[in-house]
Amino acid sequence: AYHSNVQPIRLKTEPGEQHRYRAKFQTSVQTEISGSPSASVSWIEGELTIRGAGPLFAIQFHGLDLHGTGDESLRRELESETLIRRDSEGRTHSLYFAKEIGILARNILRGLIGAIEVVVRTAPIARWTECGNDATGRYVAEYSILSQTREGTRIGRTKKYESLHFSGSPHGNPFETTMGGSTQIWIDPSGRLLSLETAERLDLRGQMSPM
Repeated sequence: AYHSNVQPIRLKTEPGEQHRYRAKFQTSVQTEISGSPSASVSWIEGELTIRGAGPLFAIQFHGLDLHGTGDESLRRELESETLIRRDSEGRTHSLYFAKEIGILARNILRGLIGAIEVVVRTAPIARWTECGNDATGRYVAEYSILSQTREGTRIGRTKKYESLHFSGSPHGNPFETTMGGSTQIWIDPSGRLLSLETAERLDLRGQMSPM
């Protein structure tokens, strides 16, 4: 449904324009096998630069601090520039990596870029859904406009996963999956992403069969 009091949103990064952000991505994993629990935490933290380049835009991390995710060679690969092609509503259509970047770094970068992807609507609607893929699996994201003022637009997002990349089963996801948490997005009137804060939790419950 269209709403007369909702303004269309456009994401913009003009050629030559550059935005800098402080970024931190943290992953916590808790498992319990045969009654023995274990937990691990890893994170990637540093500066993120987004630069407009015509129909593409460039994204690059600087000064990364890796905790529990790799060594110095991986850090150098993750700090290489990646080009992204997206449409006016924010959907990522293709990624272009430097040829020296390995498979592990490419997969990590796909996950990081997917985590900060925001898909808006250029029509005046207050709620919309969008299908996508991230490092966890295929999901449906539900967006809603929380507020619109002269300072910009605040958007909320939640995800529901339809399938998982790591289920390891030819018969589909063998786990009972529960997704919690939400994302808060702030976009200024010019179309610049000001901030994105997300806290999501994925619970998997089931049994693993011996090989």
